[in-house]
Amino acid sequence: MFRDALAAHLKQFAAAPFLFVGAGVSRRYLDLPDWTSLLRHFAAVAGGDYSYYYASANGDPATIASLVAADLHERWWRDPAFANSRLLYADKLKTNESALKAEVARMAAQSVEHISTDPLHQEELALLRRVVIDGMITTNYDPLPEHLLPDFKVYVGQDNLLFADVQGVGEIYKIHGSHEEPDSIVLTRADYENFSDRNPYLAAKLLTIFVEHPIIFIGYSLSDPNITTILKSIASVLTNDRVDQLRDRLIFLQWDPDAPDPTLAGSAVISDGFTIPVLTATVRDYRDAFTVLGRLKRKLPARVLRRLKEQVFELVRTNDPRGRLYVQDLTDDIDDKDIDVVLGVGLIAKLTASYKGKSREDLFEDVLNDGPLDPKRVVDDVLPSFRRNANVPIYKYLRGAGLLADDGSLKDPRSVDPRVVRRVQAGVEPLRAPSDYRKRAVSAAEEAGDFVTLADRHKPDHTLMYLAELPFERIDPDALRDYLVEHRVTQYVNGHQLQAGQWVKAVCIYDWLRYKRA
Repeated sequence: MFRDALAAHLKQFAAAPFLFVGAGVSRRYLDLPDWTSLLRHFAAVAGGDYSYYYASANGDPATIASLVAADLHERWWRDPAFANSRLLYADKLKTNESALKAEVARMAAQSVEHISTDPLHQEELALLRRVVIDGMITTNYDPLPEHLLPDFKVYVGQDNLLFADVQGVGEIYKIHGSHEEPDSIVLTRADYENFSDRNPYLAAKLLTIFVEHPIIFIGYSLSDPNITTILKSIASVLTNDRVDQLRDRLIFLQWDPDAPDPTLAGSAVISDGFTIPVLTATVRDYRDAFTVLGRLKRKLPARVLRRLKEQVFELVRTNDPRGRLYVQDLTDDIDDKDIDVVLGVGLIAKLTASYKGKSREDLFEDVLNDGPLDPKRVVDDVLPSFRRNANVPIYKYLRGAGLLADDGSLKDPRSVDPRVVRRVQAGVEPLRAPSDYRKRAVSAAEEAGDFVTLADRHKPDHTLMYLAELPFERIDPDALRDYLVEHRVTQYVNGHQLQAGQWVKAVCIYDWLRYKRA
């Protein structure tokens, strides 16, 4: 089975994967045009004939873009039809090819407002939001990467990447530019020539990522020049033995809706005398691949790891800890298999502080994002501190501390604070809708049948009110988690007391579903 094969393959690597994302992804989820369709569209916008441009450029797309840009330049700066575009971009443009890039940027920027509503695509995107990756490299201009991975830091264009202290984790590299900076977009013949001149430097910057991480390509073909050029530059600085080591790290997922059951198979990218070994699979959709990536394990979120690496880099570069370095001795009687390496960034007081200051909000964040809070300390120091009738997630911490049997019951109630024992004994009854809403909630839950349908039919405040009346086996924990994150601000932060209370109950239901049973 492809899912099992991919999971087993990725487990052999110590580092999380990088995604290398191409235009096929933008077409799939944002309905953006391919390059030919894009040039046809803007040839008409420039008032020209695409066939004329094609013949004049000998069919070369980048040269076609240059010709279109030249014809659009004068019209864009004077025609009232482009007044709104000039308001957005005029002070950002620097060349006579910039007007075309501004229009491309505007199209890309608006595309995220029209994400595909196809149920399959929505399912894939929900899975993609939860992937465990160290970063993303893309030649796309659109905002989809930032939309899906809002905690990742974005680097735009070659210059930004070449001269930045990138950490290789929690980052997005938009190597062909971004809709936010039109002149950064690689589109015309001059752009590609400039990109090619600097490509060896970019390859050197990406080399560490390629030799330390598995790289999963989606939205590209094996012959895509955007990829073959970069791979050739990387291969040119590696020995034959090192190039062969890339074989298991480069994975191309190619899409074909009529493909048979996929398998991982060896193949090669060939460019200008270089042969780069890769693995390929042709898939009907991306659900299996994204599911596997979502199940990879990591102790800390990518954004936290990136921040830690930044702090360590700054410490090493300046040799000035400025109160940021804390060293703790390991005693001789500790088994090396039990050692967890802890790097403290910040004041010692912060590192050693009691967990008793943790709030419910800290627990919500930790549960919904599979955070790093120590389960035993939460059970001992945090859970007993809340008032008796406060709804708080408990099962992540009881399970993580090894205090629960497989069925979710306490192994030894005497080892846990009585207030926590009472929360376990109360079960899910405190999480149900208020009595005034109970009849309506039961009816709505019965009509919907499952959580996804319930959420589709009702507003968020009603969905969360009715949630606990669903059979819990009909609630998809991943879908619930995404829903809670999406509606946290409207229902909890800015919601009235009843809305906030139901959001909190829903977090506790998610905690129950995810962690109660082993």
